[in-house]
Amino acid sequence: MGEYFIGEFDEMKIIFLSNYLTHHQTELCNCLYRKSNHEFCFVQTEKMSDERKELGWEFDLKQFKYVFDYSTSTENELIKKIVESDVIIIGDTNIDITRYHIKKDALIFFYRERLFKVKKPLQLLRRMRLWGRYTWKYRQYKTFVLCASAYSSKDCAEIWSFKNKCYKWGYFPKCVTYEIDELMRRKQSNSKIKLLWTGRFIHWKRIFDALELAKKLKELKIAYQLDILGGGILQEEIETYIQDNDLWDTVSIVGNVPFEKVREYMENANIYIMTSNQEEGWGVVVNEAMNSGCAVIGSNLAGSVPYLIKDGENGLIYNCGDLQDLLNKVMDLISNPLKRETIGKNAYFQIHNLWNADIASERFLKLVEILNKGETLIFNDGPCSIAKVVMERK
Repeated sequence: MGEYFIGEFDEMKIIFLSNYLTHHQTELCNCLYRKSNHEFCFVQTEKMSDERKELGWEFDLKQFKYVFDYSTSTENELIKKIVESDVIIIGDTNIDITRYHIKKDALIFFYRERLFKVKKPLQLLRRMRLWGRYTWKYRQYKTFVLCASAYSSKDCAEIWSFKNKCYKWGYFPKCVTYEIDELMRRKQSNSKIKLLWTGRFIHWKRIFDALELAKKLKELKIAYQLDILGGGILQEEIETYIQDNDLWDTVSIVGNVPFEKVREYMENANIYIMTSNQEEGWGVVVNEAMNSGCAVIGSNLAGSVPYLIKDGENGLIYNCGDLQDLLNKVMDLISNPLKRETIGKNAYFQIHNLWNADIASERFLKLVEILNKGETLIFNDGPCSIAKVVMERK
């Protein structure tokens, strides 16, 4: 899958600071460690929350040679790693690296989802505060943004920062190689259309949109099965809705399952539904479902959707909260098996050939080289291409 041979980074030290290492990051970190000739370090700045542990996110960090666990180390050890670094990636962490004597020519990348997921009072004051945090504080350094949401560049523009310095990025889970025609035959063998929804049962995931869809499909006498993977605070309300609308024969709540099992459900599903609103910074399940050959119908507000899905080509995009729009697109795929299969195949190749950790890591190292040399960016699309301002479509 690789595009380039990177041979100029043997002496370049890269550090990535974030709250904790997750399965969303391990593939990328593994690639950066390998391709940088082991000059890559991931700094875990805090202990993982119990909620994430319950979801199966916890790792034995000792298996990763590049992980530095700050929660069990001293600040002096951390400072040494930071000041020696040539490239600094700042993820979800409160550590202020400007306190330390970092290299003046170091490249600093903010790995960011949305800055404004939820509208709050005093928006102008918030914008000024964020401008100070990202622009004024780092005014003497070379700073850029790795946009882990299609709307990150828009939010950066709203704080008057990072013009022409935002690059498409995201999260890069494991990319599985399939014999795509065989995978499609498995999906075609389903006796009824299999729909899939996965995630935590919380309000901004908008799971009730999927349930409303199920109700409409049953009223239309469509032969389908909706599998719901996950759990959370809305469990009782969800079960009540299913009971009240007599959906237990077509809707199944599977519960929380291991990541490998999620993949099995995706491999068997015809259509994957992503219903989240703008609070979904990225939505790595879109990567995984596309990689598994699903025809994905994604909410326009989920951060990954405008980057990964080319509407009508490798997936469909609907307006978040518009249940009629969602129903129309589902019915379009149900009634057009060839279109559904074509979209599923194109989705697979979008991830396998472009949006994966192998390509992203090589492009990132190439981007570092380009920025250091002052050369012109060579990527037209995908990871590390210019992230233009994307507006939420109505």
